[in-house]
Amino acid sequence: RVFRKWCFFHWPRIQDARPVKKTPFPKYPREAEDNSVEGDITVRIMVNGEGRVMDVQVLSANPPGVFNQEVLNSVREWKFKRDGTIAEFEQKFIFEIDPWTKY
Repeated sequence: RVFRKWCFFHWPRIQDARPVKKTPFPKYPREAEDNSVEGDITVRIMVNGEGRVMDVQVLSANPPGVFNQEVLNSVREWKFKRDGTIAEFEQKFIFEIDPWTKY
């Protein structure tokens, strides 16, 4: 079976995240893809004045634990604008499989 899948995100609460480099982007976990598991995860990202991610915390995950590691590992490598201020914001990721290729 071949599935087209994707992960996209939106800012549920915007607090000038100053994104510069949002790569790597979270990949669809293989086991979730193989089992057609869809879901979402919201994380809190803390960025220091140098534009580096200091901490990432899972606020909610549905289903729990399925997408956490991929999102956490990816977001920790993101880079943000250096402006000397500390920022904290939320980011939601939605994992879906293209409905036209599920069957």
